[in-house]
Amino acid sequence: MLQAPVDEALYLASARALREVGVGGPSWAVGLRPRLGKAADGLVLALARATGRRTPSPPRSDRLPGTAHSHSSVWHHSVWARSADDADDADGRAAALFPLPDPPRIVSVEQQRLPGGVIEDLRFPCYEGARRPTALELLRRYPENATAYARRYGHDAPGHPAVICLHGWRGGRYSLEATIFGAQRLYALGFDVYLYVHPYHGPRRPLGVPPSVSLHPSASISRTNEALLQTVWEVRALLRHHRAERGADGGVIGISLGAYAAAVLASVAEELRFVVPILPIADLTALLWSLAPPGPGPAEDGPALDFDAHCRLMAVHAPLAHRLVLPREEVLLIAGRTDRVVPPTHAEALWEHWGRPALHWFPGGHLLHFGRADYRDALEQFLLARNLPQLARPTTSSARV
Repeated sequence: MLQAPVDEALYLASARALREVGVGGPSWAVGLRPRLGKAADGLVLALARATGRRTPSPPRSDRLPGTAHSHSSVWHHSVWARSADDADDADGRAAALFPLPDPPRIVSVEQQRLPGGVIEDLRFPCYEGARRPTALELLRRYPENATAYARRYGHDAPGHPAVICLHGWRGGRYSLEATIFGAQRLYALGFDVYLYVHPYHGPRRPLGVPPSVSLHPSASISRTNEALLQTVWEVRALLRHHRAERGADGGVIGISLGAYAAAVLASVAEELRFVVPILPIADLTALLWSLAPPGPGPAEDGPALDFDAHCRLMAVHAPLAHRLVLPREEVLLIAGRTDRVVPPTHAEALWEHWGRPALHWFPGGHLLHFGRADYRDALEQFLLARNLPQLARPTTSSARV
């Protein structure tokens, strides 16, 4: 459950500071491999900036009916009370935005057997945003996004804890995400591993939308907000399913965009046993404005906004606007010293905001993770220290399932 938000002025000051740092600036890079990492990140930055400069024009326009007024009616009072009535209804707003889901009706299709387990693909209906008009209209326009997807590496025996892996921007291909997150290794540690697919990614990407268009995150505040609320609901639904069917709790690991979603979950989902944001984004608005500040024309789904107004409308999910609901001992931050896409200042801001939980630095960047072996070791040590059932450091042979 959301706790009382931080002071509005304090949040806006933090977001402005991150925006001022920008992206692509200097960070230490000694040696060939860190320099290669910085060069690779430059390619990612070029793609992100080019995508951000384009006005998305998919066949199904996202200019939602009445959105010139929906900013204030849907998002403006969702965090900070503007009146006594707003304050009285704070719990109701939080419950409507972040409802605790029931275990979903999941359809599974087995892909292959594992030693003592199975790889299977899951799908289940997504939520309808507590009947919010913006959520319902987006699901109507993009029916591909109305189904949630995940791949499970699951043990036959019940009682194994879940780890839900949240991929980065433009990800969502199971084979690639399995390699990035080390799904086989996590399975060998004793986890049931879920590779979750974000809204508008992978099989959820709408047909006919050009590859150059990013639907999430994007210039549409309503679509970005709804996608993140949808992610929180679906991840919590997976955890509820795992608890009901497999009899164990779990946590999340996220990278980049997935790390931001993990940080949002850490502000909402008290049921999580651990949260590991890797290459974390502390404030999405600050990062988006650093990559490609909006032009002088109208915003995609409403009037043009200045930076502070944009922050207020996206604060519904901003980790820096909310408080950590988990013990800080259940959090591990992992960040790259030479990351040019999400600068190290984002990890530092989240670390300070959350009361300085464990933080592991590696020498790589956003795309090339030089030092990956060290941070994998730090991650495994952190996970094993959670004292969850059925976990054990695997032997060399069992780690190659």
